[in-house]
Order: sequence, then C-alpha cells, then structure tokens
Amino acid sequence: MDKIRGIAYVIFAAIIFGFTPFFAKLSFANGFNEMTYILARCVLATLFLYIYIKKKGIDIKLNKKENWDMIKVSFLGYGLMYYTLLMAFHYMPTGIASSLHFVYPLVVMVGGVIFYNNKVHLSKVIVLIIAFTGIYFIVGYGSSGNITLIGLVLAIGSGVLYAYYILVVGTGSLKNISSYALVFYVSFYNIFYFIAFSLITNNMTFKITTKGYFFIIILSILSLLGTVTFKKGLELINTVTASILSTFEPLTSLIVGVVILNEVLFPQHIVGSLFILAAVVLAALIEKKEDQLLNAKVEGKVK
Repeated sequence: MDKIRGIAYVIFAAIIFGFTPFFAKLSFANGFNEMTYILARCVLATLFLYIYIKKKGIDIKLNKKENWDMIKVSFLGYGLMYYTLLMAFHYMPTGIASSLHFVYPLVVMVGGVIFYNNKVHLSKVIVLIIAFTGIYFIVGYGSSGNITLIGLVLAIGSGVLYAYYILVVGTGSLKNISSYALVFYVSFYNIFYFIAFSLITNNMTFKITTKGYFFIIILSILSLLGTVTFKKGLELINTVTASILSTFEPLTSLIVGVVILNEVLFPQHIVGSLFILAAVVLAALIEKKEDQLLNAKVEGKVK
C-alpha cells in the first residue's frame, strides 16, 4: 500500500509541475524575469510554509550534516537548476531544452549506481528508454531553431542538477527529514542566494503588473504542493522509479497547452503521450512487483 501511495504522490507532483510552464509564461508576460520569478516563488513558499509549520507545530530542526547538505542542495539542486533551465530557453527552442532537461532520470540511475551502490534492473532501463522516446515525440520531435553550445550546456546542466537533488533527497542524508522541512529550507536558503545573485548581476526588476503577482502566487502554491508531494513519494519508492514517473510532467504540460492555450495537437504528440503512459504504467508495475518480492523475503525470514 505504501508503494501505491508513493507512486500516486509522484504522479500527482508531476501533474502539478506540468501546470507550471503555463503560469510561468503568464508571469513572464506580466513583468517577471528569471531572477525575480525564482525569488518570488521562494519568498512566498517560505511564508506559506512558515505559517503552516507554526500552526501545526511541525519540528523542522536539522543536525549539522543535514543542514550542510540542505545548503548545497538548495542552491545546486533547486535554485540553480531552475535558473539554468529558464536561461536555456533563450538559446534554443523550449521543446528541445525541455527534452534535454529530462536527461535527469538517466543521471539518477547512473548516479545511484556510482555513489549509492543502487542496483538497476534491465526492466527499468527499458522503461527509461520508453519514457525518453515519449518525451522526444512530445517536446523534441519537429522542433525548429538554432541550438547553441551554451544552450546545450544549460539545458543538460539543469537536468544533472535536478538529478543531484533527487539523489540527495531520495537516497542521501535528507531522505528521512520532513517534506515540509525540506521545502521550507530549500525556499528559505534560495531567497538569500538569489538576492545576492540579482544584486551582483543587477538583474532585479519590480516593473510587475497586478496580474503578474496573482499568477506568481498561484504558481508558488502549486510549486509548494508539488515539491512536498514529490518528497513524500521519494520516501516510499526508489529514486529511479520516481524519476521515470516524473515524465508524466511534459504530458500534463501538453494537455494544458491544448485545453487552455488552444495549442495544436499533432500526431507525434499522441504517439509521445502513449509512450509516456506506457512507461508510467510499467514503472508502477515494476515497483509493485519489487515490493511484493521484498515482502515475500521478509515473511520467509520471519518463518
């Protein structure tokens, strides 16, 4: 049952994250730039969570090891990851940049083997290939425009940084901390990072419309909910499966684009959607089977 809940949490988070490009687009159209966009999200998420944590009396204390890892993962795995992805959109088509960003499930798989001695079965490698194929058809196939080296580095770099975040949060020292503590500290630390960053680069802007602030509030709430539920999912399923299930995100973005923005749905989008759905279903079945085998071994030892 825990595995099913974990799968549901990650898919739910992927669906929520699938809405973020829509609200981000509206935010940018109403005065936000990359720097103020991330900073505003972090400020609002910190405030919302602080009120909730105080009201519920949730303990968010960290030991020295956890706090040091939190400092690193906040900037490298979250803040810098978002910034590099957003900047990549300036140097190549967004579809290609998004496709390259989704290199992170592969990096999670390889990183887990190298740094955490995780075992990866052939079945998950096959599912990963299926997921990559679906992503390619949805956001990469038929994309036009120039691809620059800096755009390539930024897009792939964002995927590597997100893989680092998933591995540390899902396997490392931050695995057992509260999901609310994780999101609070990630948001809190990034406020200081991006204030300093914006002052250094002189890239702070406050020419933002009322609609812009409204959209960023909605986006912050969605991001907060998605990040919390994703962490809850990582507590119940392994990082590779969570990464594969996260490929549901571009599928959600596609549906949002078609339904809300009246974007055109091409045949390759349908093909890609079917590939991603197949990957998600297979990943869930594999996770469930692994859980059953583990329970059978435990019962055997008890007997």
